[in-house]
Amino acid sequence: MSELARKERIVRRNWAAPGSLHDLLIKLLKILLPLLIVLLGVYMVLAPLNKGKEISFLLDKNKVEVAKERMRVVGARYQGQDAKGRPFSLSAERGLQTSSRDPMVSIEVIKAQLVLDQGPMSFDAPRARYNIDTQKVAVGGPIRFVGADGYRLIVGDAVIDLRSQTMVTNQPSLLIAPDGRRVATRSGFIDLNKRRVTSGETVVFTAPNGYRLQTGNAAVDLDDQRMVSSGAVNGQMPLGRFSAGNLMADLDERRVMLGGRARLHIVQGALR
Repeated sequence: MSELARKERIVRRNWAAPGSLHDLLIKLLKILLPLLIVLLGVYMVLAPLNKGKEISFLLDKNKVEVAKERMRVVGARYQGQDAKGRPFSLSAERGLQTSSRDPMVSIEVIKAQLVLDQGPMSFDAPRARYNIDTQKVAVGGPIRFVGADGYRLIVGDAVIDLRSQTMVTNQPSLLIAPDGRRVATRSGFIDLNKRRVTSGETVVFTAPNGYRLQTGNAAVDLDDQRMVSSGAVNGQMPLGRFSAGNLMADLDERRVMLGGRARLHIVQGALR
């Protein structure tokens, strides 16, 4: 064994010899480690029973940022039933409800499906506000309705009652029948199910065979093909022109009853 190895061996023996620093450290750890384990166990048992001070804080509602949006939905869809129990549905690219206390849902790019007596009808519009409680939709136009049987309706801003399938608007509207008959109004009440337009303002009825009526305070029913007006009437037909204070018309029979200083101007040669 070399002299260097002999010296290292002597050093290790002295380090581990009885009474050395290492020997005292081991004896001390034999006492402290079991004691620490006992203390740790006692702490773990008693810690849940210790009711220390809780940390609390107050928030100033005027200084804390509050989320303005309660719920935003992408690809939203809402369903319900009308007064006759028939289903309707609304779909939107985005829906936003600002408060749980507010039943209004703001909708972007709305598409709706209704079931009428004559079959399904759909409409679309760029934006709307849907009241979940009343099932009414305040729609920002233009609104385009298309019926399965060919009826079309174009209208500006309007409030649509999905339960009664009716609509109120203060914007111009145009109802077009499959055979080309048209009813244009500046504002009015429209029954989507009965295709009935009622307006206190100007109403213009036109037919592809040359008939045209302009009046006010009128109700036009395209399904029953009847028109009643209590306002001044001006119109034309292949026979000539006419005017009156009011009218009752059977659009199917092309029969018009004029009242209130009725006047008829027949075009020369029209009776041939």
